[in-house]
Amino acid sequence: MKTKLQQDNDARLAQLHGIDHLYAEELVSYLRSHTGRDYVALENSIGDILDDLADATAHGHSAKEYFGQDAQGAANTILQTIPRAGIGQLLTLWLPIMVYLLAIYVFPPFLQRAPRVGLGTLAVIAVITLLLVVAIPRMTALDEKKQNRAALFFILSPVIVGLLAGFAQHWADTQLTVPLTWPATDIVLLAVALLTGATAVWLRPLWVLPLPPAGLGVCAALYSWGLNAGPWQRTLAQLGLYWTVMALLGLGILFWFIWVMMHRDQYRIDLSESGR
Repeated sequence: MKTKLQQDNDARLAQLHGIDHLYAEELVSYLRSHTGRDYVALENSIGDILDDLADATAHGHSAKEYFGQDAQGAANTILQTIPRAGIGQLLTLWLPIMVYLLAIYVFPPFLQRAPRVGLGTLAVIAVITLLLVVAIPRMTALDEKKQNRAALFFILSPVIVGLLAGFAQHWADTQLTVPLTWPATDIVLLAVALLTGATAVWLRPLWVLPLPPAGLGVCAALYSWGLNAGPWQRTLAQLGLYWTVMALLGLGILFWFIWVMMHRDQYRIDLSESGR
């Protein structure tokens, strides 16, 4: 969901035509891909750039004449004038991804009796982290060579990590898993809930960002306790509620994830204005 700042800048961009529009559109996309910069300052800078460019084209100058032939260098120079995003803004970007990874790769084994964490799980998390941190941001580079290198890394990294995990599994000649027992599972789940809950207090009134994952972490910890040590462990084991619990947790996290992604930029504005 676009904010008013984005809508205003997109309207400015639409007033440019031809090669100038394509050049400015590529430049704006590159600047916006740097999510580690303060959101409000970034959009304000984009607005100033588009206003200056519109004035320059009105006086007969092209975008390349105004910014120079080295678009990448011009964009990087502009980025140096924009302050970095605060911790709160960075959390709006990384918290949904971290909770998603927890929901997919940590909660499922933790909500079983005698859970185990395997090498394959760690390999998948490593691949996703590499793609998010290394490859995807560089795929927006204006330099074609950098784009190609990032795209190649994006394609090859899952293959390489998968092969390494497979070779390690084969050489070990056993299942490379780490057994986890209660209460270790509950400690991890409650730690997740505590961290996200503390973040909710710090980010108030934007409690909708970290508080739901904290609540889901508490629910998961209670279920794990009931399954492994509570007075109803035999009943829970006989009922076979694992898939029901996983479905409810998955739907809750999915709904929260979509909500946060739709309102993320507005949260970034609120946090920028509050200095977080």
